[in-house]
Amino acid sequence: MRVRWLFAVLFFCATFALGQTTNNAQQCASTTDPALSIQYCTAAINDASSLSADVLAMCYHNRALAYYLEQQYNPALADVNQALRIHPGVAISLSLRGGIEATLHDYNLAIPDFKAAIVADKTPTDDDNTLLTAYLELSSAYVETRHYDKAIEAASAALGVKPNDFAAYWARALAYRGKLDYAHAAQDIQSAINLKPTFFYLYNSQADVYENTRQWDKVYADFNKSLQIDPNASSTYRGRAWAEWEQDNGDKAMADAGKALQLNPESTSALQLEAQIYLSRGDFWSAQNNLQKAVALEPKEPYYVLWRHIALAHGFIDDHEDFAHNTAALDFQHWPGPILSYYLGKITRAQLLAQVDTPDRARTLVRKCESSFYIGEHDLAKHRTVAATALFRQAINFCPVTYIEYTGARMELELLAKQAPHTARKPANATRR
Repeated sequence: MRVRWLFAVLFFCATFALGQTTNNAQQCASTTDPALSIQYCTAAINDASSLSADVLAMCYHNRALAYYLEQQYNPALADVNQALRIHPGVAISLSLRGGIEATLHDYNLAIPDFKAAIVADKTPTDDDNTLLTAYLELSSAYVETRHYDKAIEAASAALGVKPNDFAAYWARALAYRGKLDYAHAAQDIQSAINLKPTFFYLYNSQADVYENTRQWDKVYADFNKSLQIDPNASSTYRGRAWAEWEQDNGDKAMADAGKALQLNPESTSALQLEAQIYLSRGDFWSAQNNLQKAVALEPKEPYYVLWRHIALAHGFIDDHEDFAHNTAALDFQHWPGPILSYYLGKITRAQLLAQVDTPDRARTLVRKCESSFYIGEHDLAKHRTVAATALFRQAINFCPVTYIEYTGARMELELLAKQAPHTARKPANATRR
């Protein structure tokens, strides 16, 4: 899940309102309510002839940010592009566009925008927060694309801009966590907590570090602390649900995942967790329903597409056409693109495995984890259970405990152990409900 550093940035427009303006434009510049901002900014844009270029660019930028906060990403992208056509190279607009692109998983576009924002011209109302946000967004994008050293470098640069910023320590902790450097991750997350002890999400991140080192008492203590701060935090229930599932507490995990979805019906991670538990219980149809919702919510997230395909394979349903359709807009050039290509029959297993090793140890380990698991699932769907069993055991050895491929491999081994040796998998519940 990408951290939205852009919430730290409000509107850049107050100084621009000194130019040729209208009352609607002034309201567009001052309101912090997204719905009202859309209303006032739209009215101002509709009267564009009464505005200076600076103010018109401000109105497009502010409406883009309001759309972004309302999760209307396509109109947000259209508006920020228009702002940048009027005033190219404005740092805060470049950073906003990068944030929208990253939310849409278009990191090939987002990363250059964040880099451009760092060196771009600043508006009169820009301050260190503009540069700070660009570095934080860049770090987050590098984490999502698994370039952890670059993410650490960007987060460290953010600390250079603002040495006591809790978010910069948090960003670097997430990068260290991705790099599987849990000692440095723990240090940075503790620094973030010291600076912002009332921010519940920091305790969730610390719990995640403790999960990977299997310090379960500390895991649950942190989740409980998080819930004391915010009893209605969906992400905390989701995180605790995953921890419970990692410890094979399926009923507790399902209860917490259900609570997370009650608080946030669009929590794709909670939907995915429920789906895996459904699969472990032989209910492939409920699993695929959850994963279809996740795919609809995040169509450019390849892992939800893969897991829906796996869920349907559990029910012996051929979804080749659906899978091809759902993967059509995904990135095949970067990992896990080679896994998608292998599932579609576009490359061989040897060609897939040739792309596992990288110069980065952590990234290579994760690719070994994922390739072992997903090739295992492919073998299992072809009824090659002996080969699949060996690959699932291999995945458990490679995968960090917080990876869904770890719990997935463990789930498959438990299901296979319940069957007669060398027999095809049989779904416990293959009826549509």
